[in-house]
Amino acid sequence: MTEAFSPEARARAALNRADFRASHSLGQNFLLSEGFLADMLDAVPIHDGTNVLEIGPGAGVMTAMMAARGARVVAVEIDRHLQPVLESVLSGYENVTVRYEDILKADLPELIETAFSSAPYILVANLPYYITTAVLERMFALASAPESICVMVQEETSRRILAQPGEKQWCLLSAQAAWYGDGRILRNVPRAYFEPQPHVDSCFLCLERHADPPAYVSDEQIFRKTVQAAFMMRRKTLLNNLRAAFSLTRDEAERILASAGLPPGIRGEALNIRELADVSNVLAGSLHSR
Repeated sequence: MTEAFSPEARARAALNRADFRASHSLGQNFLLSEGFLADMLDAVPIHDGTNVLEIGPGAGVMTAMMAARGARVVAVEIDRHLQPVLESVLSGYENVTVRYEDILKADLPELIETAFSSAPYILVANLPYYITTAVLERMFALASAPESICVMVQEETSRRILAQPGEKQWCLLSAQAAWYGDGRILRNVPRAYFEPQPHVDSCFLCLERHADPPAYVSDEQIFRKTVQAAFMMRRKTLLNNLRAAFSLTRDEAERILASAGLPPGIRGEALNIRELADVSNVLAGSLHSR
């Protein structure tokens, strides 16, 4: 395309025509620079025919660039005020579909099945920061989870997502991410690249889904509940958190921890993924035998 018809030029012109004003309440901070976005996308596993679920296309510059690289993009946008902008920027791209809905209220399994049938897909997102954790937790828990998750997050959030056991930032989100896949930062994104400019710097990171789970679990639902319980109250012991989450007596909780090779006073945040899996497997056996 010539510069006059580039996605960035289209987006800026369409935003001006619509007299669009970014919504602070929706956390709208757009990346419009094609040069920077091209550098970012070079690190994303997008090839001709890749299925992409994009959350938060904004003005559609990255959407158009992914489509131009041959991806089949289904974009989910909450703000219908952006519809004329997106229609202008994405005009001519037959491999893009935009759905206007709240991703936190969407029926994700239905959305994904409708978009891609049972084919693999990746997630690419420039999320409002206040919904980052909620969206990631939903994606991690999907039976039809994406092959990779490439997402723009606050610099501080990236440290939580990529934290390892024993580190101060290790938390529920870290454990969920570690169960899902291996993560790395693709690009650091200074705040000056966004329009309007936010108050913090960001990171574009990618999580590649594990080919096989990092540990054996006999009941994934109980495992996920165990992980949530482990980080439920950081000042309380894992024993007390398990009692509350699974309605256990103290003796039952102590026996479960002992069977998993753990002392009764241990805190949940001290455990790694394999240890959490061990606890959940003992729990599953105990609960299923009731």
